[in-house]
Amino acid sequence: MAELKLTPQQEKFAQLVAHGSSYSGAYREAYKTAKMKPATINRAASALANDYKITTRVSEIHKAINEANGWTKDRSIAEKLAFLDKIKGTMEKDQRVSQGTANAFLGVLKELDENLDDVTDENNEVHIVFDRGSANGD
Repeated sequence: MAELKLTPQQEKFAQLVAHGSSYSGAYREAYKTAKMKPATINRAASALANDYKITTRVSEIHKAINEANGWTKDRSIAEKLAFLDKIKGTMEKDQRVSQGTANAFLGVLKELDENLDDVTDENNEVHIVFDRGSANGD
């Protein structure tokens, strides 16, 4: 991939956004905005945030942060599956489910479903198996 050519202000903006700043806040820190109206800052920040070079750079920074923290897609999926197993064990032991537990369980299942492309091969075969138990409760 060709190296992105960002100005120092664009790089600072991307760094700030990648580390959690709002678009407007990052814009105020990266650019001279003392004479700008808030609405003008908001429009300029939004336009900059949607620039291909900026979105690409923010993604690169996020990836580097996640790798530095040891967080990968595989680890994320493994953690979600471990969480589901823990909830499943609690549900089987208690023979009941609280609304919060059910919501957490369904939320994690939804996240896994949304990332299904990440765990399928070229034949659309899923390589993660989640044992939901048999229909008769075994």
